[in-house]
Amino acid sequence: MAIKNKHMKQKEIDNLIEKYMNGVSSGADEKKIKQYLSENSELSEEHQALKMMFDYYEAEQSISTELSIDDIVKSKYSVGKRLIVKILSVAAAVLLFVMLLLFQDNKPDKQIYAYINGKAITNKEIAVAETKKALLAVSNNFNVGSKNMLYLKKIDEVQSLIRNE
Repeated sequence: MAIKNKHMKQKEIDNLIEKYMNGVSSGADEKKIKQYLSENSELSEEHQALKMMFDYYEAEQSISTELSIDDIVKSKYSVGKRLIVKILSVAAAVLLFVMLLLFQDNKPDKQIYAYINGKAITNKEIAVAETKKALLAVSNNFNVGSKNMLYLKKIDEVQSLIRNE
């Protein structure tokens, strides 16, 4: 009966460990695992590694420090260095603001509809007319090129007739 009870307990612990490793265990489950690992002197190799991990976590949780964030910040920078950093920060902000004011473009914004030969076209009618001319030129060039394709198509048909004979 004791062997069967030990086997059942071992199976239960293995299930709890699997839940723990999958990240779905509860705090009560983890307490059971810790209790099992601390009370049993004869652990399998896998359970010994787990015991070492739990012991490490326990040791890390017990470490505390008396330093606060303010103490760390104050010790890193002396008063003089902090003052210099503050002054430089304000100076950089003021310089940025002045540069934005100096380089601000005060010209009224005009809508640019197109660029022709590097010149900006702000008149909508001229831009539309020039666009139509360009599209017409492209269309004419396409039509000339596609006429030659008809000859190639006829040559292709003749060659396929010759191959089929």
